[in-house]
Amino acid sequence: MSDWKHELLDAIDEVLSKSTRDKQGEWRSLGRVVPLDGDGWYSLDLRVGAGRPPSVDSLDQLCLADKTGPERGTPIAVERSQVVDEVLKVRVSGRLPAGCDILWTVRPTPQYLWTKLRQGIAGLDNAPLADKLAAGALDPVPRRATGYPAGFLPAQTFAYAACVEPGLHAVWGPPGTGKTRVPASAIEDLVKAGKRVLLVSTTNVAVDNALKEAERLLVQGQLEAMGDVDERLREADQVLANYDHDAHLAARARIRNADDLSVMTARLRAAESDHRAADEETAVGTGGRHDGGGAAPGTRTRVAGVGQGQGHGGPAGGQRPGTRRTGGHSQGPPVPRRPRDGGLAGQEARRG
Repeated sequence: MSDWKHELLDAIDEVLSKSTRDKQGEWRSLGRVVPLDGDGWYSLDLRVGAGRPPSVDSLDQLCLADKTGPERGTPIAVERSQVVDEVLKVRVSGRLPAGCDILWTVRPTPQYLWTKLRQGIAGLDNAPLADKLAAGALDPVPRRATGYPAGFLPAQTFAYAACVEPGLHAVWGPPGTGKTRVPASAIEDLVKAGKRVLLVSTTNVAVDNALKEAERLLVQGQLEAMGDVDERLREADQVLANYDHDAHLAARARIRNADDLSVMTARLRAAESDHRAADEETAVGTGGRHDGGGAAPGTRTRVAGVGQGQGHGGPAGGQRPGTRRTGGHSQGPPVPRRPRDGGLAGQEARRG
């Protein structure tokens, strides 16, 4: 543990040793909660009632009980709590017993606050910024040429850079110098960059003013972005002014039909190529292909000549009996396939 932590804890222990008041204050009622749409969530409007709203330090000392209070009745522990627009929302597990819908909190005493401070400091593990702050070692603020909010004075741009740049920096300014505007602009840019921001102050008014200004800037930026969207939508409307949906569908159908025709044409060409290859194989198998060497030895030619006087005393024109002329060619009876082992065709040739 750092030396400054030991010194600070010793100082707090000395304060606590001299305190004569109770560690925990008295319970006080905040009002009756209203169930919300959700699993165990209830709400309480802090603006209603004459009592002063609870401080942030007392939000971890919340419970629900009946009108007699947590000390006399049955307290229901609050699991989660959050404040949104001065409306306190709490969550409990299970259903509330009848009459236990009054929210109670502890009025913190000085000793209770000192004890919480001691617990927080003792729980610090690795805190380099706190070490620098205790040692009084501030980081230099880098200067950059651009990227500052519009309308800032030179001193305000320097303070803005101290808020957004990494490191430990200190900024001081008298009243009216922009201590609300500068942190609000820094918060806006850090949130837009996806960073998380913790804003603390010695007074609630200062925190509220900075947060309200940051919220205004963020909402204004969102509205400007929405304006850009509206402009793009108007441009798109102009481009699509003459759009005809029926013509679009017809064009898509023509493109789809053209694609289908290309596929079918390719398939047809492939089928024709396969068919030609099959015809050639059939012609080779039936002897329809001649090498110019005449008939094979031991076989009898049964294909009539074309326009020649070949034959054995047949009709004029050399047409052999038993053949017919087609388109100027003589076509005889079908020629049986010759077996490779010299079967039927070979026997017929030997008998001839």
